[in-house]
Amino acid sequence: MLRGAAAVLKTQAPRVFCEIHDGYLKDLGQSVHDVAGFLTRAGYDVRGLRVEDLGAETALEACSHLYAAPPGAGNDQTEAT
Repeated sequence: MLRGAAAVLKTQAPRVFCEIHDGYLKDLGQSVHDVAGFLTRAGYDVRGLRVEDLGAETALEACSHLYAAPPGAGNDQTEAT
Protein backbone atom coordinates (compact mmCIF):
# COMPACT_ATOMS: atom_id res chain seq x y z
CA MET A 1 0.00 0.00 0.00
CA LEU A 2 2.75 2.46 0.86
CA ARG A 3 4.58 1.86 -2.42
CA GLY A 4 1.40 2.81 -4.28
CA ALA A 5 1.23 5.99 -2.23
CA ALA A 6 4.82 7.06 -2.97
CA ALA A 7 3.75 10.05 -5.08
CA VAL A 8 1.30 11.22 -2.41
CA LEU A 9 3.94 10.84 0.29
CA LYS A 10 6.33 12.96 -1.77
CA THR A 11 3.93 15.68 -2.96
CA GLN A 12 1.40 15.93 -0.13
CA ALA A 13 3.61 14.81 2.80
CA PRO A 14 0.83 13.47 5.04
CA ARG A 15 1.58 12.11 8.48
CA VAL A 16 1.27 8.33 8.59
CA PHE A 17 -0.04 6.16 11.43
CA CYS A 18 0.37 2.54 10.39
CA GLU A 19 -0.63 -0.62 12.27
CA ILE A 20 2.00 -3.36 12.13
CA HIS A 21 1.10 -7.04 11.72
CA ASP A 22 4.34 -8.99 11.89
CA GLY A 23 2.78 -12.27 10.69
CA TYR A 24 1.26 -10.63 7.61
CA LEU A 25 4.49 -8.80 6.82
CA LYS A 26 6.41 -12.07 7.17
CA ASP A 27 4.00 -13.76 4.74
CA LEU A 28 4.86 -10.99 2.26
CA GLY A 29 8.59 -11.41 2.84
CA GLN A 30 8.72 -8.07 4.61
CA SER A 31 9.33 -6.76 8.13
CA VAL A 32 8.66 -3.68 10.20
CA HIS A 33 12.21 -2.61 9.31
CA ASP A 34 11.28 -2.71 5.62
CA VAL A 35 8.23 -0.49 6.22
CA ALA A 36 10.23 1.93 8.38
CA GLY A 37 13.04 1.96 5.81
CA PHE A 38 10.63 2.77 2.97
CA LEU A 39 9.23 5.72 4.93
CA THR A 40 12.70 6.89 5.95
CA ARG A 41 13.89 6.79 2.32
CA ALA A 42 10.80 8.85 1.43
CA GLY A 43 12.17 11.51 3.80
CA TYR A 44 10.02 10.75 6.83
CA ASP A 45 11.02 10.65 10.48
CA VAL A 46 9.73 7.30 11.78
CA ARG A 47 8.91 6.26 15.34
CA GLY A 48 7.77 2.88 16.65
CA LEU A 49 4.79 3.00 19.02
CA ARG A 50 2.80 0.70 21.26
CA VAL A 51 -0.83 1.72 21.64
CA GLU A 52 -0.68 0.81 25.31
CA ASP A 53 1.79 3.69 25.92
CA LEU A 54 2.09 6.11 23.01
CA GLY A 55 4.62 8.28 24.82
CA ALA A 56 7.12 5.50 25.48
CA GLU A 57 10.22 4.92 23.40
CA THR A 58 9.58 1.67 21.54
CA ALA A 59 12.01 -0.33 19.42
CA LEU A 60 10.74 -1.30 15.98
CA GLU A 61 10.84 -4.98 16.94
CA ALA A 62 8.38 -4.32 19.79
CA CYS A 63 6.07 -1.79 18.15
CA SER A 64 2.42 -2.31 17.27
CA HIS A 65 2.27 0.83 15.10
CA LEU A 66 4.53 3.23 13.23
CA TYR A 67 4.11 6.98 13.24
CA ALA A 68 5.87 8.84 10.45
CA ALA A 69 6.07 12.59 9.92
CA PRO A 70 7.60 14.54 7.07
CA PRO A 71 10.61 16.72 7.86
CA GLY A 72 9.71 19.84 9.77
CA ALA A 73 6.33 18.50 10.88
CA GLY A 74 7.68 17.14 14.15
CA ASN A 75 7.50 13.56 15.21
CA ASP A 76 5.17 14.04 18.16
CA GLN A 77 2.18 11.81 17.44
CA THR A 78 0.01 13.96 19.72
CA GLU A 79 0.25 16.78 17.15
CA ALA A 80 -1.65 14.64 14.67
CA THR A 81 -4.82 14.58 16.76
